[in-house]
Amino acid sequence: MPRSAPLPAYPHSVDALRLRELLLQALEAETGHIAVLSTALRCALNDDLRRKWRDLLEHSRRRERTLVAVFQQFDLNLRSQTPGRRIAGHLTAALLEALARALEAGDAAAAQVVAAECVEHAAIRIQRTWELIGHVAHASVDETGRTLDTAFESAPRDEGELYRNRGWVRELWIETLGLPAVVPPPGRAARLPETDVPRLPWRSREPAPT
Repeated sequence: MPRSAPLPAYPHSVDALRLRELLLQALEAETGHIAVLSTALRCALNDDLRRKWRDLLEHSRRRERTLVAVFQQFDLNLRSQTPGRRIAGHLTAALLEALARALEAGDAAAAQVVAAECVEHAAIRIQRTWELIGHVAHASVDETGRTLDTAFESAPRDEGELYRNRGWVRELWIETLGLPAVVPPPGRAARLPETDVPRLPWRSREPAPT
């Protein structure tokens, strides 16, 4: 079993082992994101969705290369395994199994919805790990913080991406229900006009008319 490389020096406010764990899980999440997106593309029927996932795939590959460079700068072992990293791998495996079962089921529209849901789940981990990396980078005052800050600033990210992923899941579900859907979904939340959304009893705290 390869010996783990020595950890770089961190400020006292950062737990060295936990930061190493974060980086390992971030790399595992990015690798899993790439695998999920690559499989999800096989389920994409909508051209806009396919283009979006291709862009996300390229961004994820760039972030993975950024993390690999961080590991090299810190002289950390890319293949180190921890319980947390194994769990992250199991989560990816579950998403890939769901995608495989959706493809095998033979319902292309349903498989596209499952793929969008899996991409959304994978994206949640990506957003969380990079938020934490950015927090450590901004809180650290030594060379480690500078390295992480460079990585954080160079890694392609979009703060609204998670919202758009959820929008795709919602609209694809609506489409499969046979109702009018907005695809691609709007880039930001929009309030529908009152005339388009009837005030049904369950939409209001007001008592239903008798």
